[in-house]
Amino acid sequence: MKMLAQNALLIYIDDFDSGGFTGLIRSDGLDTLASLGCNGFLLSSEYQTSHPSARLRALLGISENGECAYPRMNVVFYSYHQAAHKVIPEKFQRMDQIGDKMDDEVIVECVKEALSKGSNTLVVLHLAGRHLGLLDSLLSYYVSYTDAIHAAQVFVSVVQYSSSGMKEYVSEETTSNSYRPRQSFEKVDGDYVDDKTAPQYFLLSFYQHNRVRKDEVQRYDILDIAHKNGYGSMNLRALIKEIAFRLGCTPKYGA
Repeated sequence: MKMLAQNALLIYIDDFDSGGFTGLIRSDGLDTLASLGCNGFLLSSEYQTSHPSARLRALLGISENGECAYPRMNVVFYSYHQAAHKVIPEKFQRMDQIGDKMDDEVIVECVKEALSKGSNTLVVLHLAGRHLGLLDSLLSYYVSYTDAIHAAQVFVSVVQYSSSGMKEYVSEETTSNSYRPRQSFEKVDGDYVDDKTAPQYFLLSFYQHNRVRKDEVQRYDILDIAHKNGYGSMNLRALIKEIAFRLGCTPKYGA
């Protein structure tokens, strides 16, 4: 099966200890990613995703019984929050060498090492908004320095959860036109979910050198992305399917 990327990096920003804060985190690195890559929204209409750990499971394609949807994909995982590790399958590798210290330089080197060996590897970093230095360091290497051999072979995506500030920009309407198909974010594993719980909102930006079609977005801003994005809105679970496809671990979804 053909690979569009050798490895992938997924940075997920969702603060488990935010105390209800759901504002959008911005940085220079995110502005660069948004301007060079493609952007859009991820949504979930599943009531289970209202809990932070459930959102993480849905994003990574982890079932309720802890099984991974794409076993051929090697997943290396790190989260600043111990509660997140409880929902991660044993199959996932942990960056145990980091220890309890959240040292940005150590984590960056661990990520580079993991993404420079072999193929079919997805590195997942679950960060909080206060980790902007680490976020920008990784984006600077894998997005800005596109002449780096290994960086150019890595599919980079950043997903940020924000339950507020997106509803007015993202279309959820499915009944105004009887000829219009239902929205993709309502579909999970081939079936539409009829749960009426208010959707959870996520901002998505992704990039790979010469492998992603750039849209018209110029900065990491909800308004700019809402009007100029090239991705639209998809189900939260669609991203892990896209990553698995790009790594050659599954056929193109929907085919």
